[in-house]
Amino acid sequence: MDKDLAGQVVDIAQRVVASGAISANGHGNVSVRVPGAQEMYFTAGPSLRGHPVSAVVRVGLDGTLLEGELPPIQGAVVAMHTAMYADHEDVGCVIHTHSPYATAYAVARRPIGCWVEALAMFGLPDGVPVAGYGPRGSAEARRPASTPAPWAAPSRSLPSSGPRRCSAP
Repeated sequence: MDKDLAGQVVDIAQRVVASGAISANGHGNVSVRVPGAQEMYFTAGPSLRGHPVSAVVRVGLDGTLLEGELPPIQGAVVAMHTAMYADHEDVGCVIHTHSPYATAYAVARRPIGCWVEALAMFGLPDGVPVAGYGPRGSAEARRPASTPAPWAAPSRSLPSSGPRRCSAP
């Protein structure tokens, strides 16, 4: 495992925690696409808060665990990350949080409007859409066919899981 990439994943996780854009329990996931390879590094720990480098795993973009230990509950989330990389070749990182405010909007099935210029500047001129509901690990949660528009946005809110953000390298 590339220790620099694993460290980068942990650094991103700590920045997410420091920003306050996460629930009190720190639940969420971060993955980074490995440049030039069909794989990603993924946070496999139960929380982003204090996430150790030793709990970062290497996963193929087909979902195959390549290195490390991946608990089943985290394995269900891997498919959401790999779907984003499959759909968007320019995406270099996926961040999935349970931000309290964004999750409240998602549970209410209300999109977050573009209320500040920064949203438009970062590719969200129409705000953050809400994807359809899908149980954890289901095809609907990974790529809801009933709501294709939200999957075109760089961020989306999931009623069952909270907000997710994708970014180019």
